[in-house]
Amino acid sequence: MDITVILPIHKLENEDFDYLRKSLTSYLNNQTSYSHGKLKLMIIASQEAQQTVTTITNSVMSGNENNYSIVINDGDTDFCSQINTAVKLIDTEEEMRTKLNKRP
Repeated sequence: MDITVILPIHKLENEDFDYLRKSLTSYLNNQTSYSHGKLKLMIIASQEAQQTVTTITNSVMSGNENNYSIVINDGDTDFCSQINTAVKLIDTEEEMRTKLNKRP
């Protein structure tokens, strides 16, 4: 079963850069041990954070470019809005519904 991990970034200050790097490294570590399908990463960020998020992500995820997407949310960028926007865009949800509906 494929799973999409949502990483919402509603603010990104200098002191947050290390947290972003650690979360990306954690995703990469978990991706290697996940054996039930694909582990996908969707990063959702504000327009203001786009350049920094992209730079840090591309650096940490070098060699894994096909395993993540960066989505820019032009709307509200509080935590809940970031999650709600991402949930509308993930492609693993439909697969999950299909598998659940086939259960006896």
